[in-house]
Amino acid sequence: MNSHSKTQSNPDKKPRSQEGTSSSLKDLLNTSHAVKRVLEPQNPRQSFIEELAETLDSNVEYARKAMQSLERRKQRVKWTAIGAGAGIYALSVGIVFAKLIKWIFQRRSKDISDT
Repeated sequence: MNSHSKTQSNPDKKPRSQEGTSSSLKDLLNTSHAVKRVLEPQNPRQSFIEELAETLDSNVEYARKAMQSLERRKQRVKWTAIGAGAGIYALSVGIVFAKLIKWIFQRRSKDISDT
C-alpha cells in the first residue's frame, strides 16, 4: 500500500495548479532579475534612432489614414441605411395613403349607388 494519502494537507488552501503557477512565476522573476543584473545598458546608434522614428511616424500616418478611411466607410454605410430606411418608409406611407384613398372612393361610390 502507498504510505502517502491521496489528499495531502494544503495549509495555504491554494489549488495545486495555482501553486505550480506561482512557483513558475517566481522562477521566471528570479531569472529576469539575474539577467538584468548581468546585462549592461546599451546606447543605440543615432542612425538607428532616426530610422526607427521615421518608421514609427510613417506607421502612425498609415494608421491615421486607415482609420479615416474606415470612418468614411462607416459614415457612407450609415447614411445609405438611413436613406434606404427613409425610402422604404415613404413607400410604405404612400401605399397606405393610396389604399386609404381607394377605400374612401369605393365607399363613396357605394354610398352613391345605394341612394
